[in-house]
Amino acid sequence: MNCLNTILASAGSSVDTDSLKSFFESLGDIALKQWLIALGILIGLLIISHFLIRLFVKKLKKSERISRSLHKVLVTAVRFLLILASILVAGNIVGVSVSTFMVVFGVFGAAIALAAQGILSNVVGCIILLSGRLFEVDDYIETSSGSGTVLEINLLNTKLRSYEGHTIYIPNSVLYTETVTNMTSYKKRRANIAFRVSNVHSPGEVREAALDAASKIPEVLNEPAPLLVVSGYTAGHVNYTFLVWGKAEDYWTVRNGVTEQLYASFRERGIEMTNKEVSSIVTD
Repeated sequence: MNCLNTILASAGSSVDTDSLKSFFESLGDIALKQWLIALGILIGLLIISHFLIRLFVKKLKKSERISRSLHKVLVTAVRFLLILASILVAGNIVGVSVSTFMVVFGVFGAAIALAAQGILSNVVGCIILLSGRLFEVDDYIETSSGSGTVLEINLLNTKLRSYEGHTIYIPNSVLYTETVTNMTSYKKRRANIAFRVSNVHSPGEVREAALDAASKIPEVLNEPAPLLVVSGYTAGHVNYTFLVWGKAEDYWTVRNGVTEQLYASFRERGIEMTNKEVSSIVTD
């Protein structure tokens, strides 16, 4: 009873304490046979709920109208409602009314809300992320907390898979308050490949070699067409940036393929790349 008094104090004065105390006192009047019947019904309903959840998941996977980002949240909500309904039915068998159950759930819900404000902020963050559609499952995002492919958006956190194969969990309350760059919101991605060439070679020679290199990578798109730009000059050198586009899912194939082909194409034509032959790549 001391534990009950603590919960009531946490929940506040608005709770119907008489109804709650009557509920706990009434539990002692229930016969063992009724408890066993209710337990059996509860187990049966939970088993049925399990199969209903599996059926619901199959229907979700087949649906093209419901975003995959919503699947986890919807399954969690349906599972909770089915379990709640099972408890209410089993309780009704032993004579516990639905209204009494609601009083109990209200009290414990208020106490949990006070003790778990961080959890609630993550739930709110989940709603904001899903309603704002900042990203979807399978999108690649970059944030200050981590970068990777979105595997799952659940009530508490967003699960990412990095290119190194790491799993990153970012709390929703953090994710919706920081800058998120969605690298795959469009179907195309561009790789910016920077390099330096000796100034004895004209931009026309370098452009011809670069375009030839891009043409040997099937995943490079012709629209937008590859573009070579002069990005600056240093003593004895010309700095270039080669812009090539590919489908979002082919980004790494395009980036690595063009980088390798640039080296081969330049060697065939005797074009000298200086110092760092092909420098680090920056993406837009």
